[in-house]
Amino acid sequence: MSLKKHTNGPLVYVLAVVAFAALIAAAIHLFGSVPSNAAALVRTANPIVLSVTPPAAQPAPVAASPAAAEPAAARPAIPPVIEGDPQARQAKPGASAAVAAVRADVLPAPTTAKAAPAKATPSAPARPAAKSDGLVRVVEAALASDVVDREPVGAGTSFSLDEEKIWAWVKLENTGEPTSVTMVWRKGDEVAFRYELKVGQSKSWRTWSRKTVRKGDAGDWSVDVLDADGALLKTLDFTLGADGTTAG
Repeated sequence: MSLKKHTNGPLVYVLAVVAFAALIAAAIHLFGSVPSNAAALVRTANPIVLSVTPPAAQPAPVAASPAAAEPAAARPAIPPVIEGDPQARQAKPGASAAVAAVRADVLPAPTTAKAAPAKATPSAPARPAAKSDGLVRVVEAALASDVVDREPVGAGTSFSLDEEKIWAWVKLENTGEPTSVTMVWRKGDEVAFRYELKVGQSKSWRTWSRKTVRKGDAGDWSVDVLDADGALLKTLDFTLGADGTTAG
């Protein structure tokens, strides 16, 4: 094997020869003669070749972050947060004011549901207040089963459902200009119908209105007499079907 194939340069070759010579000198000093194997080594064509292996490159140390160098016991565990869970929001210790401000800007403010306004239940028109003074006043009034010759017949406050009609009759005194009155018929608190009646200038002006009795009319009734301004002059109360009879 050729020596040039194993040399890495003149310096390596010189160093090898010097080392070999040192070995020979050491052997002579110890044994007093050159060992036979040493002579054989001198004659060989292949000198000793020193192989220098460079040290492996060491990886650069990685700087430990402050968070990693901190002991595990020093870092408090933060529980997972589930949006929408009130208990999870309370379990976040150390939440900063900045985070709370960001959430206040991003999340819409809770709105308070407004209750729908209650619908007003229609009620019966209130009875007008009684008139304290005026040019028209009621002299006499009656409920009757008929009116004959401008006078009431069968007057009363309770009538059978067998009656054909019920009449509301009044005598008025009007010291002013011709005017009118209105008779408002009610069943309970509900207005059934109304009549507007003319009233002339007189100290004894008679007028009336009537109601046809029908099946289902049993109950409490009333008739309000109002002047032209809507002021109450008189109220007449009566009952239909008080005797237990029915219209057939």
